[in-house]
Amino acid sequence: DIRYENNTLSMIISPGYVRRFTSEIVSTHLGRGSYEVCVESCGCHHFDMFTIPAPLTLLPPLLTVVLAVLTRQVLVSLTCGVYTAAFISAAYNPLEAFFLTFNDYLVAPFADPSRAAVLLFVSLMAGLVVITEKRGGGAGRANQNF
Repeated sequence: DIRYENNTLSMIISPGYVRRFTSEIVSTHLGRGSYEVCVESCGCHHFDMFTIPAPLTLLPPLLTVVLAVLTRQVLVSLTCGVYTAAFISAAYNPLEAFFLTFNDYLVAPFADPSRAAVLLFVSLMAGLVVITEKRGGGAGRANQNF
């Protein structure tokens, strides 16, 4: 397995041995997301990388905000924004984007205990706000003279 991060090439040779190269790396962009990384002592490795045009990264948040304002359905708008981001990151494959959206972005956070605790806390706070609003707490506080 070969990884190239932060100008360091890491070659995983065996499960306990990783060889890193920094000074002898030559990286060549071959065009349209295709790269070749060469290390003088190990030879060259060719890999393809899917690149996203920078303006396209603004589409998911803009779509989310526009949908939330137009439909007044925040959860549906957020889900559409997440799906749009997954669609772009899945190289425009709608089926893979669907699985990414639900498996990796909507279900996986609940598997991590710390993330689940944060989501539970936010849900309980939202429920408290709704209960306070239904019982007239916000209106009573707004009409109170100081």
